[in-house]
Amino acid sequence: LIALTVSGIIMGFGYQGYHFFQSNFKQWQDRVLVEENARRVMQAMVHDFRAMRALLVADETQISFLDANRRMVTYAFDRQTLTKNNRPILNRILGVRKLTLRYHTPSGKYTSSFGGLQHISRIRIELVLLTPNQTTFELTSSVTLRNKRGF
Repeated sequence: LIALTVSGIIMGFGYQGYHFFQSNFKQWQDRVLVEENARRVMQAMVHDFRAMRALLVADETQISFLDANRRMVTYAFDRQTLTKNNRPILNRILGVRKLTLRYHTPSGKYTSSFGGLQHISRIRIELVLLTPNQTTFELTSSVTLRNKRGF
């Protein structure tokens, strides 16, 4: 009886440890998934913004421009959905909490698009994703526009 009691206690601790590590591993997997997707989306946006030839529309949640091949590209954020040319670019499990686009003049001052698209020389991108277990991951990047031909 003593051996059964001791082995039962040891098995109980073993199960608790297994359950603890399994739940932590799942949270870690969710976090890695969010980080990978956020970085992938941010890299695509930075690449597209650097290839921008003409800026057409610019506000805090949407930007439209012509790329190097003179095709129109639109990024938009609306109610937890981030789209590129009206197609979602993140899977449905990951919610986009926020996308903010901020525009700056050559002197570094923040400007709204109402000040004129021709004055924009840098775009700051702030992306916040929400994991399935409701934790957030924030990623920020800044793009200096190089090909301002049609502005």
